[in-house]
Amino acid sequence: MFRFEISCNRFLRLWVLALLCLTLAAVHSHAQCPQPGTQGNAVPSSPIEEEYSDGSKITYECIPGYVRQSGSSTITCNNGTWSRLTLICEKKSCGPPPDVLNGQWVGNDIEFGATVTLKCNTGYKVGGRFSTMQCEVGGWNGNGFVCEAVKCPLPPNIPNGIFSPSEDKEYLLYGQSVAYSCEKTYTLFGNSQLTCTENGTYNADPPECRKVNCPQPEVQFGTRVEGGPPPYGQKSFIVYKCNEGYEMSGSSRIVCEDNIWVPKPPVCQKAQCPQPGRQGNAVPSSAIEEEYSDGSKITYECIPGYVRQSGSSTITCNNGTWSRLTLICEKKSCGPPPDVLNGQWVGNDIEFGATVTLKCNTGYKVGGRFSTMQCEVGGWNGNGFVCEAVKCPLPPNIPNGIFSPSEDKEYLLYGQSVAYSCEKTYTLFGNSQLTCTENGTYNADPPECRKVNCPQPEVQFGTRVEGGPPPYGQKSFIVYKCNEGYEMSGSSRITCEDNIWVPKTPVCQKSGASCTGSFCTEVYSALVQRVVLALLIPVGLHLSL
Repeated sequence: MFRFEISCNRFLRLWVLALLCLTLAAVHSHAQCPQPGTQGNAVPSSPIEEEYSDGSKITYECIPGYVRQSGSSTITCNNGTWSRLTLICEKKSCGPPPDVLNGQWVGNDIEFGATVTLKCNTGYKVGGRFSTMQCEVGGWNGNGFVCEAVKCPLPPNIPNGIFSPSEDKEYLLYGQSVAYSCEKTYTLFGNSQLTCTENGTYNADPPECRKVNCPQPEVQFGTRVEGGPPPYGQKSFIVYKCNEGYEMSGSSRIVCEDNIWVPKPPVCQKAQCPQPGRQGNAVPSSAIEEEYSDGSKITYECIPGYVRQSGSSTITCNNGTWSRLTLICEKKSCGPPPDVLNGQWVGNDIEFGATVTLKCNTGYKVGGRFSTMQCEVGGWNGNGFVCEAVKCPLPPNIPNGIFSPSEDKEYLLYGQSVAYSCEKTYTLFGNSQLTCTENGTYNADPPECRKVNCPQPEVQFGTRVEGGPPPYGQKSFIVYKCNEGYEMSGSSRITCEDNIWVPKTPVCQKSGASCTGSFCTEVYSALVQRVVLALLIPVGLHLSL
């Protein structure tokens, strides 16, 4: 068991000195409070002094715009600290802003610093320079706020027209209107009624009074069926109809608008059918002419790749319109594609435009440049499609080895194989058999023939119990056993792998003895004591054992 003796005279002296310093500092600062400052919305009501001794009092007051709500306004210096100020100052209220006729104030806040804006009712505007008012120390600032009625100056007179009511006024108020009218033989263009808006302007420009007289229209090969004879004033109208055998280009109804017919008068021209075009999968079988008169006929035919199934191939021009084409054209069929030995065509569609792709059986590949065929107007395009057998070139010879069968061939076919073997004293590394695949390559790289001869292993204090004497070729093995009084480190069995023993040769070493008895206990105890001394002596402790 350990006993500790600790001396601390030096620490005692330091504590006494520190306590003395703290006591002197407390005595020196006892009776003074710091100068007071603003607290919230309150400030001292008297000038600030240099010093405040114990028991001094200061009175606070609310800053301008704020009023006392509750709490004490006085604080006291007590042992160098001011007491807590409980005075609560809140913003003063200016009360509701004064009423303004035909207007209202926008803004809900009526406390100090708040601003409200005057908004006049529709038809009124703010009079004066300002439209806002603020809550200040003395109340709402400003006065004389008014909402004046919006006024529009009288609209101008227009040539050949008047407006009413024509009372002797200088202006119109918001919402009031005047109505314009023209003298006889004149027509009014624009808005007949102008209204004074809330902006002090009219809702439209003044109208005009114009004399309108559209000319007598001429429509050859046409007859007027509605509307009267001249003169034609503003909004007069005429409706026309073309004579038998003629068709109208344009609108049948025209209206006189500001001395012009709108739209333009129509034209009656001899009935013609438009040039025919492609319809579905059929086109005209003859050249297209410039004009097609009533009764003309056109014959259609199917486009290339399509054949007629049913319906009539002829249409007729009747009163400027072609009759309906009933001809039905459907895609032609090329029939099944030709058979290819050792292959088949992929694709079910055999109609015009369809494409099929040649897929060869396993061990065969497409011969030639193309593998697809299309159904065209004349049938399936292309020929000479074949599936050739896949060939692999003979594999290479390897040093100190041969492969069989070694017949005099230039290549091997898909699925055929060769087997490699090495000369005596050589070992084969890699795949002994190579097979020709469907890609025209072999399934593996050629093997190698290497001479393997592992060195005679040396195991001191050990004896070979299995395995023969040198030479040691590939896969040769030895099993060792250590002599009496020795123990083995490593594996007892080693194998020759590519000129190296795997795993490493074992080692036989003398068997070790464990530390037991009172001697080991004494050595361990002495070691522990020395470690403890080394750790404790540097920190100033006196240790007695």
